[in-house]
Amino acid sequence: MLGGAIAGIVSGALGGYLYGLRSAPFVSPELLGWGSTFGAMLLALGILFYDYSGDWSRIRRASMIAIFFTIFPALLLIVAVYVLKIDVRFFSDRMTLVSGIEGGAALGLLVGVGLGLQVGLSLWFYRRWNALAEPITR
Repeated sequence: MLGGAIAGIVSGALGGYLYGLRSAPFVSPELLGWGSTFGAMLLALGILFYDYSGDWSRIRRASMIAIFFTIFPALLLIVAVYVLKIDVRFFSDRMTLVSGIEGGAALGLLVGVGLGLQVGLSLWFYRRWNALAEPITR
């Protein structure tokens, strides 16, 4: 989560700087939440595919776990964007370059923490499950 937060702040601030002053409307929080979460789910599956050398039987089980952990971070991200009113607070008609950078950093922080939580929980739970499912040898 910490890595997601740091990367989210940096990339969000850069995105706010580069794209903040565009006249396009702010992206809907639902699209932002579900789109970024789906992308992170594919990232988690890619990590598992690499970790388990392409063993599809283990990855199939992991995909069910990743789908389970996808719902919570996505909903958390959508609710946080609505509660904090990032779109109104930072990306309004009175927006400046500084508010675009601040808004991008705030949005990047939320997305990074949510995706770090999703990927971390998926990998942690799957590795714990595998450790418990392995036969005990003496």
